[in-house]
This record gives sequence, structure tokens and C-alpha cells, in this order.
Amino acid sequence: MKKKSSPKTREKIIESGDNCGSLNPIENFGGVWRYLDAREDMERLGTLPKEKQKEIASKHYFDSPKVYLDFLQSQLIDLDEVNEALSQL
Repeated sequence: MKKKSSPKTREKIIESGDNCGSLNPIENFGGVWRYLDAREDMERLGTLPKEKQKEIASKHYFDSPKVYLDFLQSQLIDLDEVNEALSQL
């Protein structure tokens, strides 16, 4: 039998998560593995040397690391927007 989590537990998970945990699943982006790569890229891309950043962006078919990060940031879940939509139900 699966144990249900309490609302308090779920709140802690959401509050303790970083932005990468809030990345929307991206359609037509290469499946689960590419999605997981994208989450990892959001965390570490800015800390890598420029050449490695360009290599990663190119692997995902983006012209530059900035364009790639801008795309990823546009895919973040806005929890306030989600909560507002849910409150309307």
C-alpha cells in the first residue's frame, strides 16, 4: 500500500526545491534523458568554461549558451500562476 504524503511534506519539497525542480517537461525536446540533461545544465552551465558552454548549447541545437539558458528559463513553472489557476477550480 502506498503511503500518502501530508500537505506539510509536499510544501517542504516545493519550498526546498531549486529552480531546476520547477522546469516544465518540454515537448519534442528529446525525451526523458534530454530533459534531465537540461535540468542539470540549468544548475551548472554558468560555472563551466566558455567552450564547454558552447558545446552543451550546440548539443541541444542552440546558437549560444545564452539562447539556451533563456529558452530553459522560459520553461520554468511559475508556482504563483499554477496556484492561482488551481484556486479558480
